[in-house]
This record gives sequence, C-alpha cells and structure tokens, in this order.
Amino acid sequence: MEIKSSLEKYGYGIEFQCWAFCFFMDHPSFDIYHQSIGEQCDYLSMKESMVASITDHGSDSWTNFDFDMSWLEWPDIDVPSILDFIDI
Repeated sequence: MEIKSSLEKYGYGIEFQCWAFCFFMDHPSFDIYHQSIGEQCDYLSMKESMVASITDHGSDSWTNFDFDMSWLEWPDIDVPSILDFIDI
C-alpha cells in the first residue's frame, strides 16, 4: 500500500496512518482496508476530526464541507486565474 509505505519512508509514526488513510482513500477503500486488518474506524468522524484539527475550528467555511468526499473529488481550482490581479 503506497500510503503506508510513504508514511514509513518519511518517518511518520503509526498515529498518522488513520488520518492519512482517510485523507487519501475514498470511503469504501478506507472501510475495506480497516475491515481487512480487523479494525473499526469511522471514516467520516476521522476526516471531520482531521479537518477540525487542521483549521483549529477557526473557519466557518468548513461547516458545509462534504467530509465523505475523497481528495480526488475536490473541485479543480484554476490557480492562474486567482493570480490575475497581479500585473506582471
């Protein structure tokens, strides 16, 4: 599994695995993995906890966030258009 090997490669401990799995896996894959190792882990509450921790509860924009969405489903952001106000 690429996620697990990447965590090990960069020296992240086991305490980061579940967060990394819920961030980089879609919901069904997350559930299948945890069932295969005999663990019960709640994908939605884990992702909600992760986002709350990262944002320090400081943003109301996360209240409408779809926590069941995989990072692969995030909307495409056109970064160059965000920077159009800069006259180069």
